[in-house]
Amino acid sequence: MIRFRLASRSSSTRSTKSEGWAKSTVLKSSFGKTLLIATLLCLWEGLPFTILDLPKIYGLQVFAVVIFAGTGAFIFRAFRGDVDIGWWERLAFLLFVYCVCISFIYSNFIRPQPFVAWVFAVYSVTPILMLFALRAMNCTIGDAMSALFWTGFIGSVALTVNQTFDLRLLEFYERGSAFGDDRVVFFKLESCFCVVISVVSLLHARSGRQLLVYLVAFAFTTYSIFFLTESRLAILAVSLALILIWLFVLSGKRKVLLFLISPWVALSMGIFVLNKYLTEFKGFSAYLSEDTSASWRRVTIEHFGRYFSETGGLGFGFMSASPNYTNIISYSSNYASADYGVVNYVVSLDDIGIFSALYQYGYVGISLMVLMTFVIAASLFRTKREGKAYLPIASVGILVATFMLSPISMNYFTLFYTAHVGGVLWFMAAGAGRLRTQKKGGSR
Repeated sequence: MIRFRLASRSSSTRSTKSEGWAKSTVLKSSFGKTLLIATLLCLWEGLPFTILDLPKIYGLQVFAVVIFAGTGAFIFRAFRGDVDIGWWERLAFLLFVYCVCISFIYSNFIRPQPFVAWVFAVYSVTPILMLFALRAMNCTIGDAMSALFWTGFIGSVALTVNQTFDLRLLEFYERGSAFGDDRVVFFKLESCFCVVISVVSLLHARSGRQLLVYLVAFAFTTYSIFFLTESRLAILAVSLALILIWLFVLSGKRKVLLFLISPWVALSMGIFVLNKYLTEFKGFSAYLSEDTSASWRRVTIEHFGRYFSETGGLGFGFMSASPNYTNIISYSSNYASADYGVVNYVVSLDDIGIFSALYQYGYVGISLMVLMTFVIAASLFRTKREGKAYLPIASVGILVATFMLSPISMNYFTLFYTAHVGGVLWFMAAGAGRLRTQKKGGSR
């Protein structure tokens, strides 16, 4: 297994204590902890339960149990003085508590519903607490980045094999497509991050084995994103990120090498992408009004916007999607599409990105999430100052930012599509921030 071992290139004038802390908490990755984080990502995606024809919610619930247990272990260690509590933890805990409070207020005072109809849906925001659980288990940035890399890589391989041989093993992940045929959406976000990690790591590979692994990973993940998943928003974000990585992350002969290679890669995919995705793109307003999937997003935004208007800007929070209950999420997930004459789509908050943060958690909630996203992007990008080995981390920060520049900006914290990856990203950003603080001699 290829593991990310991040080596600092900064001055030898650092204190021995600072270097020891950095090596023990930031610069290493291990198979066990990488597997732990990858398992959490898989659980949130529903594996292995969906493959066994069991409900995806089992994976989400197991994920929540692990995170709550890890958070409890972190609190215990904090009381013992083994770990510190910084503003990274305080901000994550504030967002978690705020989401719970909004849900409590709406479901008890604005639109009262049974206690069980909303409280157990707290699992939907447990990824916010991943920082606590991963710190309790002494995971590192290297572990987290390795987990993103391998889940994206292996997920793309599995998707390619499934589609090539028509195995029908991933039927649960089939989604309606704006282009007519159903598509399988499987580890899409992880695959996007694997692309940027692969590109930068490929250009800095130190052995033939590493070169081969990163090249194969890049090939499978780009094929998955550009040709199988058919997500124009993901294609746009990844393409823009690769341009910005070339401009602001790479340097020297590697920058020249990528400049010479990229036109041939772009040409091989460009005609396909232009013909299939962009020939009718006439601007943002036309995109929202004419394109099938974009039009459905507009319908979804208006649908949830009507419920949000009843909350006075507070939001309606989380609640159960079970058809056994009568609430916004349940009705939208199970019945609302019929109101719009559609059967192949679901009225889902996952489709509307950052708008979901506003509608569920109000103006305060969306402000917190945008702030935290900016902090993630900035903190990860700034690690490029630490040396060449940190450039894959900086590239992850760029992709975080470019996903916010798409027509439907990303919500990394409260959606089933993104929250698990957002929790890992917040953990990575916190580790990067602590590394800089330690170098300056401040408190962690």
